[in-house]
Amino acid sequence: MEDNSQTSLGKATLTKMAKAFMKVISDAGFRVGIYANANWFENYLDYSGLYGTYFVWLAQYNSEPEFKCDIWQYTSEAKADGVSGNVDMNVIYNQSLIKTKPKEEQSLEVAGVQALLRQAYAQGIVKTFVKPIDNKQGNLTNAAIKEAKTALGLEVINTEVDLKFIADLEHLVNIRRQESFDKARNDVNGDGKVNIRDATALQKKIAGVEDV
Repeated sequence: MEDNSQTSLGKATLTKMAKAFMKVISDAGFRVGIYANANWFENYLDYSGLYGTYFVWLAQYNSEPEFKCDIWQYTSEAKADGVSGNVDMNVIYNQSLIKTKPKEEQSLEVAGVQALLRQAYAQGIVKTFVKPIDNKQGNLTNAAIKEAKTALGLEVINTEVDLKFIADLEHLVNIRRQESFDKARNDVNGDGKVNIRDATALQKKIAGVEDV
């Protein structure tokens, strides 16, 4: 984006372009961020519309960063053993960018989310059926996660899940399950609807009267 031919497009258009690109990457199931220097975040990009939604990697060779960021590149003139010439150096403030969990633990967590998503499918919350439960966050799992986020009223930025998402989805599944149970219990005549006809059927049932 830093090509001179694009700088005249203006902050709003350049920001839309960045967001459009990052949405494609995010929709593919990857974490995504934007790297720019302080001048670009000040004059060419809507920093306030980016930070907090996407990871921000700020290049500013200063004593401290002027913008809040997840990674701060503070010099391009550092030295490193085994490297000839200068190298960039960075401070990572957001440790979630580099923290990983053991593979087995990750797999078990994915399987648990998949099982919950299948319950959400059974209750009509999501349209995508996750099959099979394979401990892998593939296309079906990602599609179901996005549908669940929409059902929960969340902005679908990516396919990452956290404990709040799991708790909220489980709560919604339980609500829908109870609603289904109540409907089935009150559908006395078994026509799939709960209306005045069920009251008549219930009266006949209590009186021991059968339809002729």
